[in-house]
Amino acid sequence: MGQHMRLCVPYGIEPQYCRAYADDLHLGCDLTSADSRRALLDTNRPEVIVNLAGQNNTDTVEADPTAARGINVDAPGAIASWCAQSGGHYIHVSSQGVFSGEAPPYSPQSPCKPLNQYGLQKLEAEGIVSQSAANWTIVRPTFVLGVRPLPHLCRRNPVESILSGGQPRQVADRWFSPLFARDAAELLWDLVERRPSRQIVHLGNPARISRYELACQLGVTAEPVPHDSFPGLAPRPLDTTYCGSHWRSTLPEGVQKCREDWAGKSSPDQAERAREIGLFLGLREDECFARLAQGFHPAHAAVAADFRTANPQDDERLLDWYRKTEAYIWELSAYHCDAGFNYAGLCEGVAERLRAGGARRVLCLGDGIGDLSLSLRRRGLEAAYHDLAGSRTAAFADFRFRKNLDANPPARHETQGWDPSPLLAAGRFDAVVSLDFLEHVTDVAAWSRVIRDILAHGGFFMAQNAFAIGSGPDGSIPCHLERNDRYEKEWTPLMTSLGMQQESSNWWRKPA
Repeated sequence: MGQHMRLCVPYGIEPQYCRAYADDLHLGCDLTSADSRRALLDTNRPEVIVNLAGQNNTDTVEADPTAARGINVDAPGAIASWCAQSGGHYIHVSSQGVFSGEAPPYSPQSPCKPLNQYGLQKLEAEGIVSQSAANWTIVRPTFVLGVRPLPHLCRRNPVESILSGGQPRQVADRWFSPLFARDAAELLWDLVERRPSRQIVHLGNPARISRYELACQLGVTAEPVPHDSFPGLAPRPLDTTYCGSHWRSTLPEGVQKCREDWAGKSSPDQAERAREIGLFLGLREDECFARLAQGFHPAHAAVAADFRTANPQDDERLLDWYRKTEAYIWELSAYHCDAGFNYAGLCEGVAERLRAGGARRVLCLGDGIGDLSLSLRRRGLEAAYHDLAGSRTAAFADFRFRKNLDANPPARHETQGWDPSPLLAAGRFDAVVSLDFLEHVTDVAAWSRVIRDILAHGGFFMAQNAFAIGSGPDGSIPCHLERNDRYEKEWTPLMTSLGMQQESSNWWRKPA
């Protein structure tokens, strides 16, 4: 739910996001530490706190309730007390687990009777919150379904587990109301804006469904089994179907959106790229989609406009512009998902030629937002990423690697400035691929020599260059350096002088 909240922030709200450890998207805080918790709250002074933190693995809590108590009970109570002192509003996210499942459907007024340690802790936290905070809202989401926008964070959602094919047996004798994660996010933001005080709110579609029925709705073949088929699990409520709850999507609508989001993970389209940009830059997903939907040419023009606004007058200021600009994030995203350019097809073609030639270790030179590295890694090559250290574009690529390849991210060989010589320490590569990069550097010959030197004997160099295309202050791409226009004619002589052998228009090879 918290990940989806990042994508639909209402206008006028300035959110901050917190996890146990800080990263480029989150503040870091151990909420079980009184000192860390106090420092976080006193420093940031939030007007509203939405607390989604907790150990929600029912079986983990059942096995060691003491270990989970700090985050499930003590932290909510302390945050509620801080809100009471500061005048803030506290939205505490609880669970359907406070119910026994013996008397559905459940409304916010229904009696609570937890069956397991997780439910007992959530109910105890509700009691502490209602007594500690002056302005509180307790939210009980039911079974939350969705695809994580940040799949490298948290454990898999049931939808992801089912669609991945990793769970062929699904429980058919326990029922719940579904709550789709994006709906939950929008409903939570609605509560942030309205701040209903001293109320318990249920979130969940009143439909009644089991995990087996969910698999069928998702189009996945599964074997229906009873809950007791999995020995060692904590007790689960029989039926926690809701009534009197808040919800948005119908069951078919929500399931279809889950399927679309899952498909977007393996085949990124414009919508998925808009989501990535929104997550990284902290922008609304719909705004990002609308901007990308304008197409490549407006994004391309925005890079030129950003460059002219910065107006770098020397090489160091040019380097500083490359570090700070976010315009390339938009332009490259639009370029790479434009079917007319078929960037994905280009990457696939590069991968096939390299594999056919026996290459394994590949340096993706100036890879920007990282699509070439991602594509080659997905096709079994040991691709390494390169770009400018400290740039927003490289930070976005790193975010995308962690999001898409968390278990096996590519090596990174970033250079601090215009000097390519640090790449010599990266070792030998079977291939170097440079797509629309060398026209940007200040010394093409120096980069070319380093490329030759880091190639293994017999190694491939694939270079797609854009020399003399839109270059110069009055050109459509002013960051293409005018001084490099000469390489439109001198590129082949330069490669030949370095001992490289041309195999086809863009492909060269270092002699064996």
